[in-house]
Amino acid sequence: MSVYKNMNPLSLYFLILFIFNYVSSFDPSIPYKACLERGGGTNNCIKQVLESFRSVMKTGVPELSLPPMEPLSVDHIEFKLFEATVEFNEALFSGFQNMIVKSSIVDKNKKTLNVKLRLPKMSASANYALYGTIPPNLDLERSSGPARMNGNNVDLLVKMNLGATSGGKIDIKDMDVNIDLNDMEAELECLFPKNGRCCPRKYLKSCNTILSKTVHRLVNSDSQAFIKRFQPEISSQVSPVLKNYVSTALRNVEASDVI
Repeated sequence: MSVYKNMNPLSLYFLILFIFNYVSSFDPSIPYKACLERGGGTNNCIKQVLESFRSVMKTGVPELSLPPMEPLSVDHIEFKLFEATVEFNEALFSGFQNMIVKSSIVDKNKKTLNVKLRLPKMSASANYALYGTIPPNLDLERSSGPARMNGNNVDLLVKMNLGATSGGKIDIKDMDVNIDLNDMEAELECLFPKNGRCCPRKYLKSCNTILSKTVHRLVNSDSQAFIKRFQPEISSQVSPVLKNYVSTALRNVEASDVI
């Protein structure tokens, strides 16, 4: 704060103007084209463009209707667990700003782009709900409350099918996201309440400590298997959000420069 106090008003004005212009003029097509002209190659140049996304992930670009992606917001994820339903609402995923772009591979014949990302650390929060029946035939009282998850070295494989718009710009026709992680810790508060109420003095406010610990142990001890089991549901909800983000950011890239 003391640095800004020592700046005269004119200098501060130009600093703010510079920051505003930098963010509002975010256009990856310009450095991408320049990279190609320098002989950087399609794969390497796309990798550099994706890495440049980090500069606007927290702020987004309102002028382009590009929302912040740190954290990434997903309204609703739902999947079945035996005969029970698990919902995660208003989910926020953090860790994208520190992403490492491991590789970017374009297949011009198949018109595909596969990108491998690593998030050194990822965290998520949501409001969850669990209801239905679980083996051997246990009817669950509806559980709901805050949910948290932390993971290390989370790998994402983003698969995209590409095409061209009527104006000749790159068009991401569809996207699929596969998640792989070995280390995850999840917590669900107020799992298995009693008469609609949590038990604040017990483990994670659950009224059935033994059952709650069993569920958490099953999820956290083999998080990789848990994620793979529900991969389709997770991808179907996360992919459209990422697709919209990437499509907007790459809106000016010529399709002929990629495929």
